[in-house]
Amino acid sequence: MASGESHEGVRVALLPEAIAAIMSRLFVSDVLEQWHMLDTVQDAEAVVTELVSNAAAASTSADTDVTVGATSRAGEPAY
Repeated sequence: MASGESHEGVRVALLPEAIAAIMSRLFVSDVLEQWHMLDTVQDAEAVVTELVSNAAAASTSADTDVTVGATSRAGEPAY
């Protein structure tokens, strides 16, 4: 798992494997907790799990990366 951080937010690139959904859920949860956005964690975890699961299942190549990113709300710092 490789991750990067930019001024706009953070992202993580995952291989299209079954564990990618779990890793993306942990990533989103960690980021939202750091950003003090606890009210959005459960919904974001559900959405990212579904999206990443579908992306990994639909991938036809091991060379495909699944990238998950998070950007803070407008006007709030991305910690």
